Amino acid sequence: MVAHGVILLLLLSILPGWQEVLGMVPVRIVEVDVGQNLTVACTTHDISQSSLNSNVMWVREGRKDGQIQRMKIEPNKALELVNVSVDDAGNYFCTIDNDVDAVKTKINIQVKTAPPALHNVWVKPSTILANILWEVTGTGGYPIIDFTAEYRLKPKAEEEPENWKPIMPTHIPPNSRQIDVYHLDPNTTYVFRVWATNKLGRGNIVEVEGHTHHIIEELGMSINLVKVII
Repeated sequence: MVAHGVILLLLLSILPGWQEVLGMVPVRIVEVDVGQNLTVACTTHDISQSSLNSNVMWVREGRKDGQIQRMKIEPNKALELVNVSVDDAGNYFCTIDNDVDAVKTKINIQVKTAPPALHNVWVKPSTILANILWEVTGTGGYPIIDFTAEYRLKPKAEEEPENWKPIMPTHIPPNSRQIDVYHLDPNTTYVFRVWATNKLGRGNIVEVEGHTHHIIEELGMSINLVKVII
């Protein structure tokens, strides 16, 4: 028997017979915002008085160091997670009286966050403008509201960087995957940054550098293009 109120965080791979038993238990999906507290019942049905006097075992698929300090079992055998983090996402299983045949529920906890960093962010510069492009690999669990992009001159060594300048529009539509920035100086290095935002806030920022073309360089490219056409 397990002492009353004890939480076990075990790797399922070391528990013989668990995989077969758990394969027959329906999965219940529970969603929670990062930073919130979450209480998960051992079963969707009311627990009998006899079960309330029994021991409960919660098993997590995989081990996360330090997680147990933020977990506790309520008197009704529900599991409470305090200040949920992304590390709390995963599969949880509950049994009563340490009886494998008495698995009550299999829960998949999904933690929603601000959007992750955008992917494959790069800059395609010209002489006085640049095109910033990106890809989206995730939303954090909520729809993306908009994107934001900013730029500034790359500071020289031991030089204080200037303030970021907004790239218009300041709220780039969520279906966009690129934005143009105008009125740049030729032959100049700039730093650009871009991020996504959902209802939980601003996502991770990605910064990239781009160097605008020299006017003579662009003029030479135009002359070569004319020669090819002729």
